[in-house]
Amino acid sequence: MLEEWCDCNTEEEKQALLERAAIRQARLDQWRWRSTAIAFGVLTVAAALTLRFKPAL
Repeated sequence: MLEEWCDCNTEEEKQALLERAAIRQARLDQWRWRSTAIAFGVLTVAAALTLRFKPAL
């Protein structure tokens, strides 16, 4: 999609769009790592609480 749109623009505009796309992709990757870390943290706390308050048999 980006490549098709870039065909209609100058080289400078194309380069600026590609740079913005790279920044957007980096932010998305960073958010994925953060959300994964948050999910694992929540899961760890939930597992710890479950094991802590589990009645002994």
